[in-house]
Amino acid sequence: MNFKPILFEEFEKELNEIACFEDYPHLGLSLSGGPDSLALMCLLKIWVHKNNGKLTAFNVNHKIRFNSNEESIKVKNIAEKSGIECIVLNWDKEKPRAGLMECARDKRYELILNECKKRKILHLMLGHHLNDNAETYIMRSKRIGNLTGLTSIPLIREIKHLRLIRPLLKFRKERLLKTCTYFKKKWIDDPSNSDSLYERVRVRQYLSSKEKNKINQISIKIKKKILERKRIENTVSNFFINFLEFFPYGVFKTNKSEFLKLSKEEQLIIIKKLLVTNSATIYPPKKKSVEFLVNQIVEKDFFVNTLHSSIIKIQRDNIFVYREYSKTSKNMSLELCVNKGVPLKWDQRFTIFSNKYDLRCNLINQKNWDRIREYFFKKKKRILPIVILKSLPIISVEKLYFIPYISNSDELKKYDINFFFNPPITLTSNNF
Repeated sequence: MNFKPILFEEFEKELNEIACFEDYPHLGLSLSGGPDSLALMCLLKIWVHKNNGKLTAFNVNHKIRFNSNEESIKVKNIAEKSGIECIVLNWDKEKPRAGLMECARDKRYELILNECKKRKILHLMLGHHLNDNAETYIMRSKRIGNLTGLTSIPLIREIKHLRLIRPLLKFRKERLLKTCTYFKKKWIDDPSNSDSLYERVRVRQYLSSKEKNKINQISIKIKKKILERKRIENTVSNFFINFLEFFPYGVFKTNKSEFLKLSKEEQLIIIKKLLVTNSATIYPPKKKSVEFLVNQIVEKDFFVNTLHSSIIKIQRDNIFVYREYSKTSKNMSLELCVNKGVPLKWDQRFTIFSNKYDLRCNLINQKNWDRIREYFFKKKKRILPIVILKSLPIISVEKLYFIPYISNSDELKKYDINFFFNPPITLTSNNF
């Protein structure tokens, strides 16, 4: 098969079809020095020039290989000789013995995402390609997963302050190699890419032993899965719009009868999304645990269970999901001091700040409960169940005490106390 380089016109058409950009866009690029990111760098350089934008490359020195410092210097030189600013970010901490590659990947993203946020970059470009997508599909198909996993790598993933964009996902690796040659760029070979100790390398070797159209066959399967996933995502979104009620103190309530009308796959996705958002985590619980929970919901009229730092309660025809207090107690065992003008997170789920006053936030627990009851509930009835109340802080400011959603809203406003549910992953995030 005769592979050709990706020329700018083809790349521009692909990028414009998958994403829109502001005027004078500032793009970030994860640049390892391999052929994938180098090919992307060459094409993006032309694109940003045409669109009056700017391109900043980020190289992460994991300090795992003995020559990693030299490699980062070489990558920086390659970028800067092309007229592109390149920032080298160092992972200086001690490396784990197990799961090194996964940990290195997570740390790479963390370092680059933080730098993008600091520089107010809204778009981070990644060099994943069609071969990567095929490898991911094979790896995930070996596991007991769900439909969303088999759609493999997304073209775009949105997080709070950034979009991760992969404009090369439809292009084969061979074309990226040709693109580097076309632009006269010599790439750096990563020895871990040929180390069969890693699963992805073994899958890559398996694919290379098959006929050339094997990757294209997998690509067709992925496209079918994506269409099916879109259908399910629309169903799930409509369910949330019509049958989910959210209470601002961190409680989700939905209708069991309507939930039972959905397919098993749709039910699993709904429960996963609720648990991830409610627990303020990034990753969902294991599928087996969610399947067990869904079976309980289907079979029982009343039960209380815990999963993923959440309590799931079935009462009559309602499904409730709210915070497990033991997690709040663990996260917020120490007093949280919120300086004025500086927003902080309570229990990783709520944002709290005041532009006028310093705030002190503490757990509601057995030790202070008698005082809290005397202060807040002597003259008025407690409207929130104790399990919900204990997930909220007691806030002190100028010798006064407040509890969000219990204290008078005018009093909270007077002291400029802002407290609202703000988890890292929202229900509408396409993160599964």
